[in-house]
Amino acid sequence: MLPGHHLHGANQYRLSLKDIPTDKLIDAFGKDSLGILLVKDLPKEYHDLRKKVLTQVSYLTRLDKQSLQDLECPEGYYLTGWSLGKEKLANGVADELKGSFYINCSFFKNPALEGPPPEESRGYENYKAYTTWNRWPKETLDELKGFQHNCKALISLMIEISLQICEKIDSYCESHLQNYHPGYLESIIRESTTSKARLLHYLPNTSSSQSDWCGEHCDHSCITALTSALFFDGDSELTTSPDPSAGLYIKDRRGKVVKVNIPPDCLAFQSGSALEEVSGHQFKAVPHYVKGTAMPGISRNTLAVFLQPSLHAMVNENETFAQFADRRLYQVEYAFKAVNSSNITCLGLVGEDSSVVVSQKKIPDKLLDPSTISYIFQVSDSIGMLATGAIADARSLAMRARAEAAEFKYKYGYEMPVDALAKRMANLAQLYTQKAYMRPMGVALTFVSVDDELGPSLFKTDPAGYYFRAIGTSTGPKQQEVTTALERAHKKKKDGVLVKGDWTKVVEFAIITLSNALSTEFRKNDLEVGVATKDGFRSLTPDEIDERLIAIAEQD
Repeated sequence: MLPGHHLHGANQYRLSLKDIPTDKLIDAFGKDSLGILLVKDLPKEYHDLRKKVLTQVSYLTRLDKQSLQDLECPEGYYLTGWSLGKEKLANGVADELKGSFYINCSFFKNPALEGPPPEESRGYENYKAYTTWNRWPKETLDELKGFQHNCKALISLMIEISLQICEKIDSYCESHLQNYHPGYLESIIRESTTSKARLLHYLPNTSSSQSDWCGEHCDHSCITALTSALFFDGDSELTTSPDPSAGLYIKDRRGKVVKVNIPPDCLAFQSGSALEEVSGHQFKAVPHYVKGTAMPGISRNTLAVFLQPSLHAMVNENETFAQFADRRLYQVEYAFKAVNSSNITCLGLVGEDSSVVVSQKKIPDKLLDPSTISYIFQVSDSIGMLATGAIADARSLAMRARAEAAEFKYKYGYEMPVDALAKRMANLAQLYTQKAYMRPMGVALTFVSVDDELGPSLFKTDPAGYYFRAIGTSTGPKQQEVTTALERAHKKKKDGVLVKGDWTKVVEFAIITLSNALSTEFRKNDLEVGVATKDGFRSLTPDEIDERLIAIAEQD
């Protein structure tokens, strides 16, 4: 179990396909629910097809390099056909441990379709991720014979079962929402030409380290249908998961993380962001992630079918599905612009035994008390945080970071590591990008600490949820100029440390770099400085900043 995650026994609703009462559906998907439903008593055909398809996907990944490249679809942003190494993990590294085969599900509406017909794609030329037609492998291997047929049969069966769930949701919405069109959800899913299936092959891990196979997120769909996974040790199928902690984790409505076990005889359904819109927020999307196995040499195969409306279908009174998707993207774009709205440039640096953050400080009105305006926050005894962007958002995130760090220490008895905190805050930021009715925070965060294991450390997150570790970084309108100066300094160093000496030397180097990039001379009240050493984190007083400015002047 990973520190900072709470594993609880959860009421996973397991209902028979022969009888799915509406009240139980609300218990599974409603505002105070877990957000997931397990359905049993499935047709025998489902079990046979599941085993065939999830076995065949392993052989698909073994095709030669050229054959796999032929299945890639760059114009569709690698969201049609084969994709490996195109997706970025939370730390910005290409994901080489998860191969995906994406399939458009238009064939459910019309067997002749492999994607939206031309008349539906007209006007949506910028939505290639949804409109690109399928690419199927040549079934030259004996093990891949019937692959396309099996995939389509399994996906179609999963959609048919999903439509029964949609009918129950429609029934509830008709009785609780004014002007809800009878049978609307069922109709837009049945007629959809943009629903997408994703065959997933999690490659064997070569080490015993445990990792998240995908970061915490909410699905963009109305409903996602999930098969139980098949695990393999080489070519040998395993009857059960070899690692009880590996698999699907979801976050309940109270923020607690729950391990979800999908039995082989069940099909799982979880709610997505588009369902929130269609249902007038009667149903909530479920945040979730998948955790890898700690056992080397084990692969995992599964299938997810994302049931979502066609691009032209309305998801609320004012927006089509395409507009809904765009709105979420624009919100992230605006959040990045907000980072520069304060017109403040800052930087963070790692030294031999310290890490520091230095930021401009601008007081908009002379009548304001300067001590009440700060972008540097102490999160814990050892961790400091510099927030660049909207000051109100900065204070809100500082309070959340402090709460996360305090809860971690209360539960585990030691300080939350800076990398864990940075990743947690990045995951929270990423969640805000997935909910169309929530605004992403217009703040970039820089964390500094001297960690017991990592030593002097610097991590940065942005409004989209991207995070990384660095030895030097900058944020703000002039970040490119500062970054260029840091890169030049790095080229002259052979050991990777930008500044030799104690924290005073690191602070002085940071101030000089910022001053040169901005072509300005600072006074003590023009700057904020935070310093992390082995003794903890603290912010420098104006007089201490002045001492560093005097030392710089004496060097000149």
